[in-house]
Amino acid sequence: MYSQLMNRVIFFDYTHILVLYKMRRTIKIPVNFSENKFLPLMKICASIFNMHVEYAYKVNSYNKTKAHHALYSQIKTNYHNIPTGLLQSVRDTAMEAVKSVKLNPDKKPCKSDRSAVRFDTRCVAIRGNLLTISTLEKREKILLKIPEYFQEIFNTWKFTGLQLIYKFDKKKFFVALNYQKEGPDFKDGQILGIDRGLKNIVYCSNGHSVSGKDRNRMKRKYAFNRKKLQAKGTRSAMRHLCRSRQREARFSLNENHIISKELVNLPYQVFVLEKLTGISKKHKGKRLNRKLSNWSYYQLESLLQYKAEALGKKIEFVDARYTSQKCNMCGYTDRSNRNLENFDCKECSHTEHADLNASKNIRDLYIDQSLKGQADVNQPNVSGLRPDASSRACPLSN
Repeated sequence: MYSQLMNRVIFFDYTHILVLYKMRRTIKIPVNFSENKFLPLMKICASIFNMHVEYAYKVNSYNKTKAHHALYSQIKTNYHNIPTGLLQSVRDTAMEAVKSVKLNPDKKPCKSDRSAVRFDTRCVAIRGNLLTISTLEKREKILLKIPEYFQEIFNTWKFTGLQLIYKFDKKKFFVALNYQKEGPDFKDGQILGIDRGLKNIVYCSNGHSVSGKDRNRMKRKYAFNRKKLQAKGTRSAMRHLCRSRQREARFSLNENHIISKELVNLPYQVFVLEKLTGISKKHKGKRLNRKLSNWSYYQLESLLQYKAEALGKKIEFVDARYTSQKCNMCGYTDRSNRNLENFDCKECSHTEHADLNASKNIRDLYIDQSLKGQADVNQPNVSGLRPDASSRACPLSN
């Protein structure tokens, strides 16, 4: 028998467990679409999306079948020229958006007239470099120019749909082509704990670290320029502010690409991170909250995940609580053990860099869970790594 969980399919039998992962990539390229054809289409799709959202909140349900039976006839009457496949794709997008916020009225999804539209394989197809896409009239055809960097994905991966995007400032359309394929089998091997932070972007349990000094200096520079432009308030200042925001986003993305690539190429098969969900919502004071809101830890995590997948490696997560207060040698936990970057255990006098101690705790916590059978179904081979599960010392701490 089988059970489908998110993007993985797990096959069970009595002798082994096999996990097949779906690897997904997106190719974003510009296209020369006519505004007269596609802007009205995007406006209609936004209206249909909002109709489904209103219905979902009215009946307190995000069931796609119920929404289809309730609204399909009305929508086809009002928008008779909308392709049926596109209507169903917009319905699915709306119900998934409502489901993601769990019908929370404070987070009610809403689309504007120029919001992106998702096309699935019912209303878009690619044959060679020829893209055909549904419109309000007949299908539009266009030849795509795929950069050499994306040729392998474009030619060998399975096409699953696209998002149509309109950039108002550039007056230009883009398509984000979605592809997927089966991921490689994960291998067992050495485990690396990774502690993420503001001062040191990452600190690994093997002693490898990436300082955030230069990155934080650039962030402060962008913040200073942003403050001056916001105070100016003119139209020219707002244009400069928009460009500055885009430059800062590109800078952060490039830095995270470099760091994630460096990490996944280390000689380890399992990378363990701490769960940081909700950390930006904590009330730590104005100054620290500003730093946390500007911390792109999730972007680094996402890049690390897909790059590790491509190499047959995997990312695991453990609870972040007390990892920075616990001594890796004796297990004594106390807030006073840590003083900024210094860790000095009050019980056994063990001393080392606080982030290094935390990364070892992250790694050892995952190993403990694996030995107890609490880790993921595709567990690493940890036999021989820690002969005594209760010991705080570990052969991987070199």
